[in-house]
Amino acid sequence: MNDRRLRPLGFLLLMLGLGLRLDTPWQTLAALLIVGGTVTAGAGLWRLARRVGMRTAFVSNVAEE
Repeated sequence: MNDRRLRPLGFLLLMLGLGLRLDTPWQTLAALLIVGGTVTAGAGLWRLARRVGMRTAFVSNVAEE
């Protein structure tokens, strides 16, 4: 999956996990959703940073030499 799909999916998982109350019997599922959402959103942000960081400059410095 690319970063454009991972980030919204991670956000959705985080919101579902945070929407569940942590003092109910659903706290294990909530914790798993929070952890899964954090990992997924983090992977999407990491891929976005790598994709944006790999762009080359519009004007090349080769002409100065």
